[in-house]
Amino acid sequence: MRIALIIPTYNEAKVIGSLLDRLPEIRAEILPHDIAVVVVDGNSTDKTADIVREKSKADPHIYLISEGKKEGIAVAYVAGINYAKNTLKADAFLEFDGDGQHDPSYIPVFVKAFLEGFDLVIGSRYVLGGSIPKNWPWQRKVLSRFGSIYARVFLELPVYDVTSGFKLTRMKGFGEFLPESTKDLLSRRYAYKMQFLHELILRGARVKEIPIDFRTRDYDYSKSTWRDIFDSLRVTFILRMSDFKSWRLPKVLLIGGIGFVIQTILFELIGIRSGILRPSLAAVVGGEAAILSNFSLNNAFTFKDKARAASLLKRVLRFHIVSSGSIGTQWFFVFIAEHIWGNDPIFLRVAYISGIIIGFLINYAGYQLYVWKKER
Repeated sequence: MRIALIIPTYNEAKVIGSLLDRLPEIRAEILPHDIAVVVVDGNSTDKTADIVREKSKADPHIYLISEGKKEGIAVAYVAGINYAKNTLKADAFLEFDGDGQHDPSYIPVFVKAFLEGFDLVIGSRYVLGGSIPKNWPWQRKVLSRFGSIYARVFLELPVYDVTSGFKLTRMKGFGEFLPESTKDLLSRRYAYKMQFLHELILRGARVKEIPIDFRTRDYDYSKSTWRDIFDSLRVTFILRMSDFKSWRLPKVLLIGGIGFVIQTILFELIGIRSGILRPSLAAVVGGEAAILSNFSLNNAFTFKDKARAASLLKRVLRFHIVSSGSIGTQWFFVFIAEHIWGNDPIFLRVAYISGIIIGFLINYAGYQLYVWKKER
């Protein structure tokens, strides 16, 4: 078996040499399998390409693709994957950063998982045992974590680290169908990761996440910009719309609407019109009734394919916990309205509807991340 290690570079002269020197050590660990390195250099100005050429003279397993100009990381990977597929006839390719953030000592672990039959092996920062640098600013930690959660929920992907750039992909049946031309890329920037991952999942790739310690970049500075954030939002929206039929959100909305009717009828009857209970408590009682309806319908239809992810009792308890958070939000909104505007029905209803909307977003994320999540 041959694996192509694809490393896009731009001004990595300070680190690329030492990284390439690790290749013989890694190759020895995965014998009898072979590993080749494909460096795709974006016209570096610090002689990165010259260092790679020099290293390739001593090691025939090192290949260099020199771009005429810096085209973007996604374009570099397309070039590397095409070379791995058409020239090297590789069985798999490994995406790898050349700036020191990825530790090559994980490569044998990836190969082992690949040989066990997994089609996509992901180096994950967000599974048990994985980590991100402790010295990152809190804003960077939040953006990294939230970005992965957002894409996971919105695209409904069974992966904890959606934005990982450390991945081993089987070529036959999977990698060979990834974009072969830049015109097929939704982004030339880091959002390509979500496009590739989405495509592989749709093709039924069997996925395994390996916990990794994501290291501080050598000569650390963040390459991400606000443009990358908006680009990622754009790409996830396009991907979602391209696979709209499989989206669970419309079903969740429909079932949530049924629960909303049940809850609202009780809220109006016992909280607004008859005054049997305070409106804030009536919202809770109606919510409890809606929980039973929502769980039964979602379990039978929306998440039918994941109904065995956990025992029925565990799913019921998880659903109640998530829904209780939603109901608590509704109670809080109505409670505040009670104390500010008294029993004015208009303001009470506005607060109630506002709580419903926020609560729905909590539920939608909770269903995927907790209630019907894939068991570790």
